[in-house]
Formats: sequence, structure tokens, C-alpha cells
Amino acid sequence: MKRKKLNIHIIQFVGLIIIFTLVFVLFHISTGNVKHEGSNSYTLKKLDDIEIIGRAEPAKIVNTKIVNKKQLLISSGQHVYKGQKLDKNGKIASISGIFYRTSEGFRIASDDTMVVSEVDEFNLDYVKKNAFYKAKLVANTSDVVKLALSSISLTPDGNSNVSGYRAVFLSNNHLTNGKHVEISIPREMVFVPKKYIRGNTVRVKKGHQWKSINVFIHKINNQDFVSKSQLKPGEKVKKW
Repeated sequence: MKRKKLNIHIIQFVGLIIIFTLVFVLFHISTGNVKHEGSNSYTLKKLDDIEIIGRAEPAKIVNTKIVNKKQLLISSGQHVYKGQKLDKNGKIASISGIFYRTSEGFRIASDDTMVVSEVDEFNLDYVKKNAFYKAKLVANTSDVVKLALSSISLTPDGNSNVSGYRAVFLSNNHLTNGKHVEISIPREMVFVPKKYIRGNTVRVKKGHQWKSINVFIHKINNQDFVSKSQLKPGEKVKKW
């Protein structure tokens, strides 16, 4: 009888060990502490676009000398066309735009608009001169315009902890001066964790094989990125 009870206790003890072992293994698999197939590879992901805010301004402002304001043929705030007579003395408008008066005299703000924004130091590598970018009006997100990067400053503006660089975009669409637009800057790169890179080489899955390819590494904010022309989102790289 005693022996029978002992055997039952042994069976119960062994059962508890088996249950504990299964729970332990399942827990570590779910938390990633036990290696399983695919743990040595990484799937490259598409980077989200960068969104920056810009402000529409006249692309050009010209001073217009008016000797006698009483001889003006137009009023401040009126739209004028290039070549239009402004006063009785024959002064003509040098550009088309809005004629207005300031404390320093008369000016014309051009019809052509530009968008002035700022790109911080961490995103500077993503913007390219003469490249086109999509933008939408902040006040009306259904209106989408296309902007071309005209210039970007070589030196940062201000003295903040993060350097910002003045960026000027041109648009074929007329934008009301003072309106704000949200500009989408696509990041044409993929992030590659350091353990998947050896020097300038990564191992990429091509079909059923892993192939080593040489890539150009972009160092941005102490992280490694590779152009989408060399590595594409969805491809798998293997740990060295």
C-alpha cells in the first residue's frame, strides 16, 4: 500500500516537472529568448515620410518709387500687372502682383509664391535640391500642391540645441501669402541594424539563397541607412 502511494507521488512529481518545463519553454519562445527559425534575419521596413511645416511668401518683392502719391492711378492692396501704369508720371509695374504701401514706401509682392520652411540636422540628408515634394494646405488638407526645393542654406539658422536649415520651395500653384502648408519629405532609404552589416556588406535573401552585396552606408543620427536603390522594403537581411 505504501509502495503504491509512493509510485503515485513519483508520477505526480514527474508530471509537475513536465508541466513546468513546457510552461518555461513556451514562455521563452513567446518572449523571444529561445532562438527559432527566422530569428537571425530582419525584414527591411519602409520609413515613414517626414512632415515639415512651411509658410507661403511672395517669391519676389520689389520697391516701387512713387514721387507723388496724389498722382497714383491705383490704390494700396490692388492687384497690378507687369507693365501697368501706376501713376500719372508714367511709372509702370515691373512685375505682376499686389501693390501696397509700407512705412518705407510702395512695394509690389509678386503673384509667384514660395514656401519657406526649416529642415533639422537629422533630416537634412533626405532633401535634395530641385526634387519635387507633395504638400497640402494646413487649413484645407484636400488641396494638394507640388513643390520643388529651390535652395537650402549651407549654415544653420539660430542657436537652438538642434540645428535647422532654411529651405525654400517653389510652386506652380498660387498660394495665399501667410498660409501654412505641410510638406511630405519621403525617406528613400531603409534602416539596417548594425548586427546585419559587416563593413559595407550585407547578406540579402534572393530566392532560397543568401547573397552578400556591397552597399553604401548613410550615417544619420548614429544609425545606418541604405538607399532603396540598393535595398528595398520587404527584403530580408541576415545577421553575421
